[in-house]
Amino acid sequence: MIYKNISDLHTHCEFSFDSSEAPDKMLKRAEELNLKYYALTDHCECHVYFKDKVYEDMDRAYKWMSEAQKEYKGPVKFLKGIELGQPSQDMKAALHALNGREYDIVLGSLHNIKDEEDFFFWHRMSMDVDYGLDRYFREILEMLDNKIFDSLTHLTYPARYIYCECGEDINYKRYIAQVEEVLKKLIKKGCALEVNMKKDFIKLYDIHPDIEIFKMYKSLGGRLVTIGSDAHDTAFLGHGMNEALDMLKNIGFDSYTVFEKRKPIQIAIE
Repeated sequence: MIYKNISDLHTHCEFSFDSSEAPDKMLKRAEELNLKYYALTDHCECHVYFKDKVYEDMDRAYKWMSEAQKEYKGPVKFLKGIELGQPSQDMKAALHALNGREYDIVLGSLHNIKDEEDFFFWHRMSMDVDYGLDRYFREILEMLDNKIFDSLTHLTYPARYIYCECGEDINYKRYIAQVEEVLKKLIKKGCALEVNMKKDFIKLYDIHPDIEIFKMYKSLGGRLVTIGSDAHDTAFLGHGMNEALDMLKNIGFDSYTVFEKRKPIQIAIE
């Protein structure tokens, strides 16, 4: 089904370490796709924020977004965003990145557990799957204890790379108690859960987390759901948005969430 109210709240451009796309091209592409809301949310990896001078990229990103938001007169509602990676590993860095800035949306993510590499490098990590995922969910809960973000991104992020290494999907029934604890805390903290539709290099697209976790989230009373392509270039901006809305509608959601000035707004799925 094709929907008229489509928004993409998780994208990256040249202000992220893993993208070379110009921000103006991303915004132009959002307009071509007739997006209702569009956010740039460049990487702010908190555990290396000071060491790798990530703050310099965040300064440039915020300056560009602020100017663009003032000058842009197009039909898309452009939002200033940031993706805080591993905020609980260096809260000083996370707070420094947010201080004095009026973001519309702040994403929270966990790409690597403390003192380990990004799960992208699972193939060279020595830990087993159970140990890695147990630590992952524990740190997600810690992030939520210190919640300074609006939406938790790609909950099951490790599954992307464990799948590539092991050749099979993770059965989350083995971790259902931890997943439920995360979802309950999301709801308690008023934090949204993201539908992440990043283009996978093995599958056409994948939904993170999977549909069963969204069903559980809704059954527990969750209603705040953001949607993002996690695009790092114009080719994948808006990727999978209709499929994400199909999933939400089939589960029983009649709206999804965007954030403006850090306040949730519900958008009808139609």
